[in-house]
Amino acid sequence: MATTLSACLVVKNGKGSILRCLDGLLPMANEYVVIDTGSTDGTMELLADWMAKHPKQRVVLEKVGSKFVDAGGIFDFGAAKNYAISKATCKYVLWVDVNDILLDGKKARKLFEQLVAKYPNAGITMLTKVAPGRSFPRVRILPRENAMFVGNIHELMTSKDKTAPTIHTGHVFENYKPYRDVARNIAGLEKAWKADRTQRTAFYLGNSYSDLNDYGHAYEWYSIVVDEFPTSNNEERLKSLEQICAMIVATRTDIEELGIRSLQLIEEFPTRGEGYFYRARYNYETGDYEFALKCLDKLMTIKKPKMVLLWLDDRVYDKRYVSSLIFACKEELQRAEMDQYRYADPIQPDFIDDGMSGQGYGGYGGYANGIGFGDTTPGFNEIYQ
Repeated sequence: MATTLSACLVVKNGKGSILRCLDGLLPMANEYVVIDTGSTDGTMELLADWMAKHPKQRVVLEKVGSKFVDAGGIFDFGAAKNYAISKATCKYVLWVDVNDILLDGKKARKLFEQLVAKYPNAGITMLTKVAPGRSFPRVRILPRENAMFVGNIHELMTSKDKTAPTIHTGHVFENYKPYRDVARNIAGLEKAWKADRTQRTAFYLGNSYSDLNDYGHAYEWYSIVVDEFPTSNNEERLKSLEQICAMIVATRTDIEELGIRSLQLIEEFPTRGEGYFYRARYNYETGDYEFALKCLDKLMTIKKPKMVLLWLDDRVYDKRYVSSLIFACKEELQRAEMDQYRYADPIQPDFIDDGMSGQGYGGYGGYANGIGFGDTTPGFNEIYQ
């Protein structure tokens, strides 16, 4: 069969998920390449049981121990996955992690066959869903002869054929990993940065420090992405600018920097909503509610992107949520007008009940129902690799 497919898996101590991973691939794969890097939790025993249960499935198993661990204890994920590819025998390869669970494998297989018949050299993406509402596409399938991974951590599958197209699909791998070793990731990324200063490495260092709620270091790395790689007009740059803005909001510091970075977002990515969202926040913080409203009105006209390389803060494109922010700005404008009227007429009382909150004039975020820009800070712990 021309469209044979090897599923390539590098695993260590994946007892909790390996059976679901393999079962999900049954409709998809013709061959399983499993590279074990030192499992001690019973993963290999479960694999043996699975192989006995599915004797018709071809499994290539190698136990390599610490083969891809350097003297500092840092594991080279890219090298391990390239090794798995080298052991595959099918025409196409699909990479999976032990926590990946393929949904609707039969449908995915059918589409795979259709796509490679039409685009034999293409890279085929599938969505990785890391949490409810958080998914992003990764190239998962390539012809074996062209497939390779770059990077030692947060490794990226790419084609040796630079003219090969990329075909996006909506098929989903769920990867709800309960624990991510962020300290290990940082060590590997810092090693990669010393070897080759790339935008992608700096970006993932920013993400890793954000996962640790270390906003100071995260801010530094996101700033490197933006300031040291000015010609890379890509999703990593957009997300770095967005995260800089979000961290300023989270820490409630450096409002002028928020103004600069939000404007930069608008200028560089005018068809996306993130810049208008944070520019509205900046205008709100500086009391310019009319300009905040203009930004929000513009944001209401921007459609949610159908496909992004990373993730989206869904609130940016949630029309109901943005409408609540518009309402908040209009409330502030109305209050400003009432204040002007009150101070202009000495007959007016010192306290005016707005008839809604029961508290008169609230401070920051004190409008009706507590809805407003005070609630817009993204949760940094929801950043996934």
